[in-house]
Amino acid sequence: MAQQTFRWKLFPFSLSGRAKQWYSLSVRSVEGSWEALREKIYLTFFPIPKVASLRCEILAFEQREKESLGAAWAHFTKLLASCLELGIQEPVLLQHFYLGLNFESTKFLDCSSRGSFAHLTPGEGRIALNKILENTPYTRIYDEFPNEAPDEPI
Repeated sequence: MAQQTFRWKLFPFSLSGRAKQWYSLSVRSVEGSWEALREKIYLTFFPIPKVASLRCEILAFEQREKESLGAAWAHFTKLLASCLELGIQEPVLLQHFYLGLNFESTKFLDCSSRGSFAHLTPGEGRIALNKILENTPYTRIYDEFPNEAPDEPI
């Protein structure tokens, strides 16, 4: 219960712009319920069609032409970070990422995984991919530098 109160008090400070305005208008209607507020946030900023579209984009992921393995991982993690909850388990996400890679990238990933990326645990797979991302130089494929890989699970 203390953690919920703590979240409730700090949450407004994490908002800006449109989200802060929305919060000011919506907070009274949830009468102090963190769960009710969370549901309203999901429905407002992550409507079901948007989440479904993003889920399809992730499950049909394909490495872009001339995109390095590290840049592909940055691209994939950016897709994952664009929504709060997709309801897809981490092993499935990593499998779809792997299946969307080109031949050269899958071979490199398998070699760097000591034989087969598919035999790594999700945690080991994420560590391997984040290490590759750390060693990937910036390329002109993206308009901006890739974000650092998130430490939290997929």
